[in-house]
Formats: sequence, structure tokens, C-alpha cells
Amino acid sequence: AQPRRPVHGRRGGRGRAAPSPQWPLAAVMVAGAMVGLGSAGPPATGMCGLCAQVLGEPRERTGLLLRSPCGRQCHFECLRRRISAGEPLSCGACVVECFEEYASSLRMICEAASAVFSNYPSELELWVSRELTLGRPVTLLREVPPVIFEFSGLRCLDFTGHPIAVVPPAISRLRSLKRLVLISAYLQELPDEICDMSGLEQLFVCCCNLQKMPARLGELPNLWRLYMDLNQIRTLPERFPTRIDGLKITGNLLERIPDSIGECKGLRDILANGNMLTTIPESLCRLTSVRHLMLHGNQLRSLPESIGLMSGLESLLVHDNHLERLPDSVSDLPGLEWLYVYNNHLRELPKGLTTRPPRLERLLVEANPLSEQAVCELLATVPGSLR
Repeated sequence: AQPRRPVHGRRGGRGRAAPSPQWPLAAVMVAGAMVGLGSAGPPATGMCGLCAQVLGEPRERTGLLLRSPCGRQCHFECLRRRISAGEPLSCGACVVECFEEYASSLRMICEAASAVFSNYPSELELWVSRELTLGRPVTLLREVPPVIFEFSGLRCLDFTGHPIAVVPPAISRLRSLKRLVLISAYLQELPDEICDMSGLEQLFVCCCNLQKMPARLGELPNLWRLYMDLNQIRTLPERFPTRIDGLKITGNLLERIPDSIGECKGLRDILANGNMLTTIPESLCRLTSVRHLMLHGNQLRSLPESIGLMSGLESLLVHDNHLERLPDSVSDLPGLEWLYVYNNHLRELPKGLTTRPPRLERLLVEANPLSEQAVCELLATVPGSLR
């Protein structure tokens, strides 16, 4: 289970967990924040169609704003209370129930909302696991409810676990969206319009059937976290968003990583294991901020000699490949702590591998056809701190 982590769009602050190669993801969530909070957009104007309070005024129980089909905006919390009380779903200016066309979607959202809404009124979560725990039937969404695009100031949208097959181009209307999560869906592609969401900071599309990524993905100026693991992606865009600090493309069908990866100077974690990579670009080795480089389970036969330039590297996992040698510069990595090279075709190891990296504490070399001399040198130089 993931610990409670408030949703915030900006980098840093209480809402952002420390980058981790195994960062857990939320179960099922639809969340947002009112226009006027932080940098979500200009404050709304006018009066709420339900409570007659000024829209955009910070109030204790104010969260999302929702635009009705008649064109008026209302506090979603006001509408939520009406749904709970069984009252008519109409704003003060309408005789008919103007929210009726969204009634089923709104009731589902309100009924499944987790208790966290009481403490964080700008967040609305729909947890499948919570419904199962409570013994209630789960309503699985097969499409994005159109009412979602009527929320103002929506900053986090998470549909994990829902068998959604298509993300409509209307997703680009959510201009203030910061975080988009689609996990275990039935997606094959994302609309190109997603690249027009200039405020998007985190994009997670995992465990789907995604076969390609939008070509203009590199045009997202504020994206800093990109997870596209466990899909069917064969090629990556030629350009990456330059601000990303976390790239997870594990478990796809990738044969190469574009040279443009070297332009992402803030990258800290690269998880590209479980693909069909035969080489990695020299430009990647210029990224001195990378801490974790995971390339195991590919078809690599060699690593660039320049990998020794990655001065910030702490863990290098290249096991289960076809490596015939390791670059001598691996011994020059000053911050290296974990080195996994088992199950390759190594006969020799770089000189000083067990003594020169001052922080090396874990070295796994089994299942390699090491020469007798290499084994003797290894055993003779293993320090007591190495496991």
C-alpha cells in the first residue's frame, strides 16, 4: 500500500516523493484542485450556481469547480452534498436538472470517493481496493467520463485499473493538469493532443498495450517524470522532454535509445531493463546526474568506454545480457555502490574493480565464464566491506 501523499503539481514540497527506481503508484484516483490554487490558472469569476458563494474564494470545504451543461460553474462539494442528500441536480438558474446527463458518472464518483476527501478537499480518489475491502461492487470505467472535461482546475487525473481503451483528444482541454496516470488500461496509443498540455509534469502509462508514444512528446516543457513501462513500445520519440529526472521504459520492445537522451541533464533514474537493446548511446554517458542505471535483461554486447564519466552513478545493473567485456572505466566510478554483471559472457574483469571504487559494497559476477586468473585476482582483492 502506498502511504498517503497529497497531490501537488509543483516540483518539491510535501507532495513529491524522493525519486526511486521502484517508486510505487496509487491504485485508482481521480483528483484535482480548484482554479486559483497555486499556479493552476486564473481565479474563477461569478457565483456558485448552488451555494451562491463567490467562485474561487478559498473556503474550508471548497475543492473542484464543475461547469454545468447550462454553462454555470458550481463548487463540486456543493453538488456532492446534493447527491448525498438525494436533492435535485440543478443550479439555481435552471428549473430542470441541468446535471442530469452527468448524473450516473457524478454519483459513481461521489459514492466511491475515499475518506481522504475530508482532509484534502482538493483531492478526490476512487480506490478499487477500497471498494473491494468494503465489499461493494466496483464500477469499471471503459471510457473517460465526459464530465471529467468539465472540471475546472483539475490537477491530477488517475484511472489506474480501469479498462479504458481510448483517451479522447479532449484531454487537452485540461490545461492545468499536472499528473496523468493510466495503468492497466487497454490503450494502444495516446492522442497527439496530449503534447499540447504544457502544464503536464508527470505522465504514467504503464501495464497497457501501448505500442507507440506521441512523436511530439519532447514538446512538453514541464514534464519531469515519465513512466512508460510494461507496454509494447518499439520506438521512442526522437526528442525527450529536457526536464525529466525519472525515465522508466522497462518491459517494452525497444531496440535503441535516441541520442537526444543526452540533452536531459537532470536525469537521475533510468530504468530500461527488459527490452531488446543492443547498444546504448554515448550521449547517455555524459549524464553525470544519473544515480541508477538499470539495463538488465537486454541484448547488450558492450558498454561505452565513456561510462566512466557518469560520476553520480550509484547502481549499475547490466546482468542478463550478452556482455563480453566491461569497460576499464567502470573502476573509475567514484560513487558506485552496486554493480550487477552476472549471467553475461565475461571472461575478464576490469583491473581494480574491487578496490578502486571507494563505495562499492555489492558485486554480483556469478554465471560468467571467468578465467582462472580473473577468479584468483577477484578473490585476492575482495575487501571485507564488499558483499
